[in-house]
Amino acid sequence: MGATVKPWVGCLLVLGACSAGGGPPVGSPPRRETAAAPATPFRDRAAALVGMALEHGQAFAILSSLCTTAPHRLAGSAGAAQAVAWGRQQMQRLGLQNVRLEKCMVPRWVRGPVARLRVAPSGREFAITALGNSVGTPAGGIRGRVLMVRSFEQLRTLGEQARGRIVFLNRPMNPRLLNTFSAYGGAVDQRSSGPVVTAEVGGIATLVRSMTTRLDDNPHTGATGYRNGVPRVPAAAISTKGAEALAALLEAQPDLELELELSCRHEPDVESANVVGDLPGTARPDEIVLIGGHLDCWDIGQGAHDDGA
Repeated sequence: MGATVKPWVGCLLVLGACSAGGGPPVGSPPRRETAAAPATPFRDRAAALVGMALEHGQAFAILSSLCTTAPHRLAGSAGAAQAVAWGRQQMQRLGLQNVRLEKCMVPRWVRGPVARLRVAPSGREFAITALGNSVGTPAGGIRGRVLMVRSFEQLRTLGEQARGRIVFLNRPMNPRLLNTFSAYGGAVDQRSSGPVVTAEVGGIATLVRSMTTRLDDNPHTGATGYRNGVPRVPAAAISTKGAEALAALLEAQPDLELELELSCRHEPDVESANVVGDLPGTARPDEIVLIGGHLDCWDIGQGAHDDGA
């Protein structure tokens, strides 16, 4: 979540290989000793490991166990604590050595029960959710005219027109890109930096089109952030279907006003833990290969992809 410290499951893996070399043929000129190629090329070894994992792998069963045992495991939450206990139990079950918890402090952000966006005064509502790390609105929410843009360059160019407005960042992910993560990368700056740029031009809140190529009414949360010295404005994601509808309304009613209310809040840091286990190698047990990933996930899902997988 933004710049938060994420608990992670790590395995210290030590992999060793030995190779044997022969001497030069009789009568050949002297040469420096070099290690011969392994009898089994690394590519073949890797293919064998992949084949074993595909045939006997437990990845999906482990992932299912995590998502059902500890869903909604936002850092600092009860779900995250369950995930830490689950991670230690799984490492022990899989035979890792020296399984241990490394205590750490993590930020605690709470979504709260209210995330409401509606047209004033008609009362038409849109599906939204607070962005992770967002500040909340005052009780009862805020109200303002809307400025829709598709880039930060456009927002900065409009400058004074953004003052006192709710800034609606409506640049969709590019559906033509085969690599959807590239499409995500081309749009996610709106979510991560939107509140900062909004505040810099005098806006009062940020509304971001959800980061997905699907057209539906399910708003996607995700991390946002703030910068020291820049006012912190509330930030929410609107569903893609809602974004399309709001854009159409703004075309017909440029002076449209919205009411936004978010009850999200920050609480004091809480104690959590990294879960660590060792798989000692045989040839070079003192050398380390470190593999890690974060255990926590967003509170409105099970975290199967981010970062259970």
